[in-house]
Amino acid sequence: MSKNESVDYFLRFLNERFQTFRSALAEFLQALTNDNRTEKLTAAQNVLTCLDDLKRAMSENDRPNWIKPLEDRLNWYRKTVQSQPDAGLNVVNTVLQVNPQIESQKWQFADSAANAAIDFAAIYKEYYRGSRVK
Repeated sequence: MSKNESVDYFLRFLNERFQTFRSALAEFLQALTNDNRTEKLTAAQNVLTCLDDLKRAMSENDRPNWIKPLEDRLNWYRKTVQSQPDAGLNVVNTVLQVNPQIESQKWQFADSAANAAIDFAAIYKEYYRGSRVK
C-alpha cells in the first residue's frame, strides 16, 4: 500500500469517527430538550463513547483542544444531573463555547514543504556547481 493510500485510509477512518461523534452530540442536545433523564444520560454517555473512539484514533499530542473541555463537562454532567437542575444549561454553554472549533475541525494534512517531493537532481546540481571537484 502506498503512502497516499495509507494517508487517505486514515483520513477516511478519522472523518468517519468525527461524523459519528457529531451525530451523537446533536442527539444529546436534542435529548436535553426532553424531560426524560434516562434518555439524557444515555445520550451523554453515547457522546463520551464517540469521543473516546475518536481520541483512540490519534496520539495525545494530536488531539484537538476542544476534546478535553467537552469530555470533562459531559463527565461532570453525568455525575451532577441528579442533584443540579441547571446541569443541562452548563453543558450547553460548554458545547456553545467549543462548537466553533468543532465546526472548523478539518481532518486533513496541509500541503507543505514536508509533503512535497524531494528533487535530488537539483540538490546534486547545486552542490556539484559549488564543489571544486570536477
